Amino acid sequence: MAILEIVTDDHPALKKSCKKVRKITEEIRQLAAGMLDTLDASGNGVGLAANQVARNVRVIAVWDGEEGTDIYINPKIVSRSGQIDYDTEGCLSFPTLFGTVGRDTMIELHAQDLDMKKIKLVVEGFRARIFQHEVDHLNGITFLERVEEGTLKEVIPGEDDDEPEEGEASCAGAETADTVDVERLEEINADEKITGKQPSAGPDGAQC
Repeated sequence: MAILEIVTDDHPALKKSCKKVRKITEEIRQLAAGMLDTLDASGNGVGLAANQVARNVRVIAVWDGEEGTDIYINPKIVSRSGQIDYDTEGCLSFPTLFGTVGRDTMIELHAQDLDMKKIKLVVEGFRARIFQHEVDHLNGITFLERVEEGTLKEVIPGEDDDEPEEGEASCAGAETADTVDVERLEEINADEKITGKQPSAGPDGAQC
């Protein structure tokens, strides 16, 4: 198991826009394996971007909503629902900070796997939030730049009765939703009856 160091606070890697992966090398495969091990070892992490471990490439690891975590190469959000949900969000690179962030409730994402095969998926709810958080990281943007004014708080372990319990997911406070058909993304844009619907609340204290 290879546990990588997660960079924190004002580390310059967090402010850099990451480079596109052109070829899957052994170095990329080792990075992907290390990211999976690191996320698993974090205890409550559900997402990790390569620049959070000081690697300047477009690779992310995202919890799959069930039993494992998947690697996505060159992820790109190609469509957003335009329906915004505001929920608590945290980050493994800012482990004591939490605040309210607005994210689209559904997105369409294109990426590649470790064999450079194309991936196209539409996700909603908690996983959509994770993907948006991680793609932001790859573009040099942290959740601190998205947080709603007046909502950022510091939670020191052992000093706050409301701090996340051990084992709770780490990136946001909404439930997971299964991958859905692209037609549902179009439905959200077209059907006014769906507008304003919010995903159910889930565990607070998520970080990615």
